[in-house]
Amino acid sequence: MTTRREFLIGSADLVTLAAAVPTYMLSGVAQAAPALRLANFKALLLRHFALVDPRAGDIDMILVKIIEPKTKPGTNRTTEQFSLVFYASHRDNSQSGTYQVWHADLGLVDMHLSFIGTHSGGDWYRADFNLLVA
Repeated sequence: MTTRREFLIGSADLVTLAAAVPTYMLSGVAQAAPALRLANFKALLLRHFALVDPRAGDIDMILVKIIEPKTKPGTNRTTEQFSLVFYASHRDNSQSGTYQVWHADLGLVDMHLSFIGTHSGGDWYRADFNLLVA
């Protein structure tokens, strides 16, 4: 059986280890996958994407707009922020969530799509990106 003293010493070691883990993890933060960069999406403006939905079948989407925040010239940024706006065929159960999106040039990518609303006979989605770039 473990004594109270042994338990407290072991617990202190675990607390110390837990405090060190976030620092270790942050030192090896992966950069954004090259396919997800703003320049790649700019080349795909007004092109077709497929929202992969195993229950309802693939849904055709078009990348209709790219929104970039205004930045001051000469600003050294370590992140790349932008939003993509997609237009898709209307479906009855449109909702926000993480979906797999496919494009021939990007492959299969997990993307969180926020449902904006229905207009002009279709559904509108927005995907926001805040990517770490070195």
